[in-house]
Amino acid sequence: MRQPKSDDGRVFPIEAGTLSKYFTFTCRALSIPDLHLHDMRHEGTSRLFEAGYSIPEVALVTGHKSLAHLSRYTNLRPEDVAAKDHAAALRTSSKKAETSR
Repeated sequence: MRQPKSDDGRVFPIEAGTLSKYFTFTCRALSIPDLHLHDMRHEGTSRLFEAGYSIPEVALVTGHKSLAHLSRYTNLRPEDVAAKDHAAALRTSSKKAETSR
């Protein structure tokens, strides 16, 4: 069963600053220095890209409306692109081998 949205469209019926307040409180209680709630969004977004999600898929999850804003989360490394290309080549050659049997 889905959680009903509040009258103002929020999914979670908490005040705007409440989550941020308790996040900061928890970080201090656990002696975690210099961690901000937005850092968690950045990490989650980066991990979606690392997992191979496409730009439109990540934008759907994160709510980013602009590619310019979303592009700051992409940290493309040549070795990652090469590994992805190698994996695609292996899949292609595997499919060709199956169809030739």
